[in-house]
Amino acid sequence: MKVRDFMTTQVFTVTPDTALRVVNQIFQRYGTNSILVEDGQQKILGIVTYSDLIRKIFPSYEQAMTDESIWLEPNIIEDHISGLITRPITEVMQKKVLTVKPDMYAIQAGAFMNAHHIKQVPVVENGLRIGLLGYKDLTWGFMLKNCSYF
Repeated sequence: MKVRDFMTTQVFTVTPDTALRVVNQIFQRYGTNSILVEDGQQKILGIVTYSDLIRKIFPSYEQAMTDESIWLEPNIIEDHISGLITRPITEVMQKKVLTVKPDMYAIQAGAFMNAHHIKQVPVVENGLRIGLLGYKDLTWGFMLKNCSYF
């Protein structure tokens, strides 16, 4: 079984100038975990995950433990967030995007994702995005194809 048998073609994309507010709205409205940043021609420029967005918005554990004003003055975080929501996605996105090919064996793609600690990977053919493959796609796909009671 190949990646093309498991991938989804419903991919959420934004352009590099999209504001973080809009990206967050997409995450909240559609419950997706990743959004691709593209040039408008299905060429991938970056990827942003919900975790990337949260790390940008909230202070790290170290910051929270060393700067007590974060706890005592909640308006500091509110001011930080209000300054971020209009910023472009390019400030948060991961620019190095790993991809897989649609004709790659699905089990090989799963091992690739596991080795690189990523949960979703764009599927690219001839330099253009044609889909997205996630761990959920693989696990459900394998279970549905191999178990008669699913």
